[in-house]
Amino acid sequence: MLRREPMLSSRIFIWQHFTRLTPSEVLEAIPLFHPVWANADPDDITFADSHAAHGNFRAWAQLTAHTRTALARSPPRRPGTAALGLQPPRLTATPPAVPPSVAVVLDPGDDAIHTHTALAAHHLLSGRITLHPGPGTTSETGLAHDLLAALGKPPLLPGRFPAGRQPAWEAAAAWMTALPVNRLTVLRAHRLTARRAERLLQLYALTGIHLTLVCHRPHLPAALHQALQTADYSVTADFQAARRVTTSQR
Repeated sequence: MLRREPMLSSRIFIWQHFTRLTPSEVLEAIPLFHPVWANADPDDITFADSHAAHGNFRAWAQLTAHTRTALARSPPRRPGTAALGLQPPRLTATPPAVPPSVAVVLDPGDDAIHTHTALAAHHLLSGRITLHPGPGTTSETGLAHDLLAALGKPPLLPGRFPAGRQPAWEAAAAWMTALPVNRLTVLRAHRLTARRAERLLQLYALTGIHLTLVCHRPHLPAALHQALQTADYSVTADFQAARRVTTSQR
């Protein structure tokens, strides 16, 4: 941008090109960057870089800020290096021993109150995310981009990736673990294809979140029913029960 403005570009003495940190440079530089990473497991740093920061120092600064916020909001049970902010939370997404069952909400009349309640429950700082897929979301990657946007993150990831595939779902899982997010409500779930529903269920299994799927139909769609065959799930058409599930803090 500066090059396009002669009055600005003429004042530049030397143009310096900065490249992304290599994985080995990340492991060397990030523990020195901030005390929160000083005693971090190298595997955690590698995971965070490959799924979220991608060797970008600005992204690492943002991830560090989110990690400090998460530590302040969820302090360890006993004093130690984590209590002093010298140790990050484990970023390796490990599901709980017994993950919460998936909640399926049926909205037979497509009542606006279901949508309004779910959108009002969206509060990132409380760990609640509401995903409202756009009408143009017709692919798995597009759904992941919508999820990243709901997380307040850029949907388009910088850099080049093998075969041109952006690791959008991996980035969403990393951010949901780091923030941390514990509840995800998905509106318009009746429009999900079996493959997109499976992607959400994989995310649910990986992160251990409470997943709520809102179907604005009187019956469970065939594609969603197929995807849920291997999951533990419950179905309700009662609005008050659905409201409790959507707005719960736990």
